[in-house]
Amino acid sequence: MNESFCDLIFKNSPIGYTYNKIVFNDDGKPIDYEIIEANCSFERLTGLRREEIIGMRAMDVIPGIKESEFDWIAYYGEVVINNEQKEFNQYSEITDLWYKVYCYSPLKNYFVTVLAEISEKTFNTEYNISQTVLSKTYQIARLKRIEEELKESQKKLAESNQLLQTVLDTIPLPIFWKDLNSVHLGGNKHYILESGKQSLSELVGKSDYELPWREYADKYRKDDLEIMTTLIPKINLEEYHVAADGTLEWVRVTKVPMMDEYGKVFGIMGAYEDITERKLAEQALHYEKERLKITLHSIGDGVIATDDKGRVQLINGVAEKLTGWTQAEAKDKYITDVFRIVNEDTRIPCENPVEKVM
Repeated sequence: MNESFCDLIFKNSPIGYTYNKIVFNDDGKPIDYEIIEANCSFERLTGLRREEIIGMRAMDVIPGIKESEFDWIAYYGEVVINNEQKEFNQYSEITDLWYKVYCYSPLKNYFVTVLAEISEKTFNTEYNISQTVLSKTYQIARLKRIEEELKESQKKLAESNQLLQTVLDTIPLPIFWKDLNSVHLGGNKHYILESGKQSLSELVGKSDYELPWREYADKYRKDDLEIMTTLIPKINLEEYHVAADGTLEWVRVTKVPMMDEYGKVFGIMGAYEDITERKLAEQALHYEKERLKITLHSIGDGVIATDDKGRVQLINGVAEKLTGWTQAEAKDKYITDVFRIVNEDTRIPCENPVEKVM
């Protein structure tokens, strides 16, 4: 019997089948399970569409499972923990049907359920699940194949991640990515050094509160939450940043939401560049302009300053009185409009000396 024929039997069997992985909390208590595989009969028996549940957690896709009188999650968790095999009849308020369920754990933390609908009046179903065409031997063989495929996929994923990390490390800017709780999932080598860490493993799992810029963590996390909620990136945001050595810097940051293939956000990615020198230069220029403005306004002669196009940028108080133009009125006007010279006797306009200089 070749694999394709086995797959055909699996998909078209009248018996529902799922392959699942138990999810534990920090105390080792089962709190949910992830649906890894399911056949078409499971879809028919439960009304749950395969493409909507595979890869998802039961609490997210099975309505009412949390409120159900029968604790399905705890029951499956017990099968996994004790490596048991169980067969039982159970009514589901969720679907309003009775099922005969056969459950066992083929691998650590994983379990299989095989189920068939039975009459409400009798539990002596004609199905003998343990003898179904989905024999345990085939199921184990299939699970081993799935495990091998999973290992191969994990290997390829690791190689892909390493390639991506190498590419990101060549970009001469710090780049980072975080999960929905603003906890770091990774960063390139420049960001790792900026965070005061020596390796990626030291960075992963850290929040901004645990890094050199902790005093700005509230602001950063507020921005992160806004981006993940609105799905609107923040582009070229200028803000303060603390380097690994404690130096206060100006950086220009861009953050964007990260979304999966279904359009569901699962975190953010960001990059920034150090613009401290530019900001200091801008501040120095501003201070110089202010100093020049004060100096010009204190001079007893009329002073008009223009740009290289001959447009007025500053006019001091004496010049305002001489020309009749205020600073606000003269700003960006051409000097020939503001400062006009005429012959004292003939009143004919004279050549403006400023034009000669320009």
